[in-house]
Amino acid sequence: QQRGLRADPGGAGGGVHREEALAGVEEVCRVGRDFESGEDGEGWTISMPEANDDTIGYKIGISDGAVNNNTNQLMIWNKQDVSTTFSATQKIESLDAGTYRLSFRNTGEDWEASGLTVTIETVSYETKQLSGWDKWDDVTMDSFTLSETADVTISISGTLNAWADDIAFDDFVLLKKAEEEWVETTLITN
Repeated sequence: QQRGLRADPGGAGGGVHREEALAGVEEVCRVGRDFESGEDGEGWTISMPEANDDTIGYKIGISDGAVNNNTNQLMIWNKQDVSTTFSATQKIESLDAGTYRLSFRNTGEDWEASGLTVTIETVSYETKQLSGWDKWDDVTMDSFTLSETADVTISISGTLNAWADDIAFDDFVLLKKAEEEWVETTLITN
């Protein structure tokens, strides 16, 4: 549900500092409240059939020992030498017509890409080799346009590579272009 506009270009509490990517942002909307609604991932549908919480799994919470993000985040790991599937989706209902782009933060071990892709509408971003645990990469995806009000789904999915460990996502923000500036609206009530 749409909840209104909220001025917050830096991202209160979430550590979103993307001055270049968000230049001209007047108002901010968080998608899924940065996983801050608790460990159940309210607003997200998560599937990892082979999860066993030890060698393959996911968790929403604060990462122990992290210094660059002290808020809830989606953490994913595969500590086995076989790949596994993962999917997390969130449906945004009745998104107004307009041009949008999605931004988020991502971290993980630095030896290889995770094998996961973030998708919204017709735009996808394949996660790349990351710079290391607790070193967050800021990602702003290409824009997409809705010609009329529609439901949209954000997904993080794919085949999680073997030994893809300490992968995390946080601070999903949907930006809407208003005339010459990007603005954001709160879309999910958690």
